[in-house]
Order: sequence, then C-alpha cells, then structure tokens
Amino acid sequence: MPIALFFIALLLSFLMAIPALLHTAAGSIRWKGSWGYILDAFFRGAHAIDVFGNVAYATFLNDWFIRKGGYHYGAKGETISSATGRNWVAGGLTWIGLGLCGFLNWVDTDHCWKYIEGGNTGMAKPEPVKWPYIALFLTVTGVILSGLIWFWLWIFFLIMNMILLSDITLGLFPNSRVGEFDPYWKECFEYAQINTPQRVAMFLSQVGHECAGFTRFEENLNYSSVGLAKTWPGRYAKKDGMGRYEKSSGGYIPNDLAKSLHRSPEAIANLTYSNRMGNGTVASGDGWRYRGRGPKQITGKSNYREATRALWQLLGKDFVENPDLLLMPKYGLWAAVWFWKINRLNLYADKGDVSMATKIINGG
Repeated sequence: MPIALFFIALLLSFLMAIPALLHTAAGSIRWKGSWGYILDAFFRGAHAIDVFGNVAYATFLNDWFIRKGGYHYGAKGETISSATGRNWVAGGLTWIGLGLCGFLNWVDTDHCWKYIEGGNTGMAKPEPVKWPYIALFLTVTGVILSGLIWFWLWIFFLIMNMILLSDITLGLFPNSRVGEFDPYWKECFEYAQINTPQRVAMFLSQVGHECAGFTRFEENLNYSSVGLAKTWPGRYAKKDGMGRYEKSSGGYIPNDLAKSLHRSPEAIANLTYSNRMGNGTVASGDGWRYRGRGPKQITGKSNYREATRALWQLLGKDFVENPDLLLMPKYGLWAAVWFWKINRLNLYADKGDVSMATKIINGG
C-alpha cells in the first residue's frame, strides 16, 4: 500500500508540472480574452519557479538537513549534493517545485491581484459572476494539491533519510557490513536522540572503532600471552620484587598466568570477566557467554540483562537467554544506542569530549 501511494503522489506531481511544460512550448504566446490573462498569469507563475525555484528548494534542503539537523542527522552539503544529484531525485524536486509554485502563483501575480482588488487594469476582465467560482476552484484545488504535495515530500524525506545516512556510513566504512544496518538507523537514532552532526559523528567514530569499522561484531579474545599483558597489565603483566611491571622492547612481559592462557579465548574470557559486570565465577562460564557482541561490543551479564529490560517493550527479546541475538544488525544496533542513551554520551558528543566518551565506552 505505501508503495502504491508513493507512485500515485509521484504521478500527481508530474501532472502538476503540465502548466510549466505548456509555458515552455507556448514561448512568447499571449493568450487573449478574460480567461487568457488568468492562463498567462498561471504560466508566468510556473516560469518563475523555473527561474528561481531551484535556488529556493536548495535553500530549503540545506536548512532542513544542515541547520536544523532534523531526522537527517546534519548531512554535509557535499553529501546532499551527491544524493540530490541523482537524476530521479533532482527530477522529483523540479516537478514538485513547478507544480506547487505554479498553482500558488496562479492567484499571486499582478493580473490576478488586480482582478481581486477590482482595479482598472485596462485589461478585459472575467464577468463578475464567474470570479467567485474561479476563486473557489483555485482555493479548493490549492488545498487538495498542497496536501498531496506535502504527502509526497514526506515520502521523499523518508527515502532520503535512508539514502543520505547510507551514503555517509558507506563513505566512512568502505568494504564493511555497515549497509546491513540501513533499515535501523532512523528508529535507533531517534530513540537515543542522536540527531545532530556532532552526535552522529561521535557515535559512528566510537562504535566504528569498537567493531573494527563495522567488520567484526563479536569480541576477539584470541590473545597471545604478550597481547594479554598489553591489554590487561594489572592481571597478566609480570612484576619485579618491587611490584613494578617488567618491560622489554616489545612492551610488558607476560606473567605465568598469561602464558598459560596463550591463544585460549574461552578460558581468557571466563577468567578475565569472572565475578564482575554481573558475571558469576570462572566455572559459571558467564565470561565467555556474555563476551562482547554487536557494534558496541556489549559485555557482561548485567549489560545484557539491563538491555533486555530497557528494550523489552520495543523488541520483546531476551538477550540474557539468547546473547547471540546481538550479532544480528537490528538487535546489535538497538543495544548500542541503549548503551549510548543510558550513559548520556550525547552530552560528551555536544562538548566534543572524545576522551570522556572513550573512557565510558571502554569501561573506565
């Protein structure tokens, strides 16, 4: 049904541009008689939008996308130009502009205003009895067509919402799986109020880093002993008799525990994440069961539990019982924006405080 309405609105937009086409074909022809001046005014209005209407629409788009942000997340001007440069988009804007402004200018040019005001223009006027019917027809038609046009614009901006953000993410993360998230950006970003250029930029940069540029959505715990010492020195780096970390040219020296866990991801997870973040003991296996998943790499049983509670009304999914759900783009992104929202990361995005945002995301 929405697709059918979309094409109906598109067809009507084309039909509304017919006066502009007639004007182009007629050239300098001037219509004669009382109706002729009305038609001439209509064509003049259609021609006006042909001359300056595209500038007005460009201003409107820039205001919508950049200054206000809106649902399009403050896309950059060059991105808008690229997207609206597509033939079907540019054509759609032109047809809508011609149709709408043509009808509005029909009753907004000097000819028609002088008719309405009853001034002596030296032109043939319609018979007085006809004008009320003309005005009524134009008013009713204008209201109906305005509603149809705004319906078309609503459909258009819903589509552009996906096109523009998809262009941005694909540009930032080429050769990635970021396109799999396209159906969910709008709803998820609205939920977390990620609705300004700064917030979008902070979210994409932070989350993009967590999931290796939208290429990996499950925590890689296949650490070497050296990697363990580097990542968690307090637990896996060797210390001397004074309690100081021992280092070599390659960094921290791994202790015996790190060496015993070399390239053992499940054992590493169970030991490293045990008795914290809501997880049980090493034997419970919670560390491995609730390892990092999704674009944000949600980690720990408590986070899986709280995400389930917060998003239950929206999703109806239990991430504690089914932690692998976060590997799916839809649920992984929802969990990511949930984490973003409860940790009030928009505040740090607005301030441009990358360090604090990074600290919160990495767990302090």
